[in-house]
Amino acid sequence: MTVKNPEVIPKRVLGAAWKPQLERMEVSIYFSLYIVLVESTRNYAIYFLPKELQTREMLFPASLSPQQRRELDGRDMRLI
Repeated sequence: MTVKNPEVIPKRVLGAAWKPQLERMEVSIYFSLYIVLVESTRNYAIYFLPKELQTREMLFPASLSPQQRRELDGRDMRLI
């Protein structure tokens, strides 16, 4: 994800398709996540969120317009 300052984690990050993620969460299956924030080729950060620290409240469907949903091609989950 392109950001102005990779040392500051955004409040919301677009992620994977919501339906498969929701189905996994309903049966308590979580995957560890990597968040890669890039300002330039020399300024970037990689954050790791282990599955043990994730909660259902952290993941929710994004509020996107139909056009935005088409542009994202199904990637409509946000991590907060």
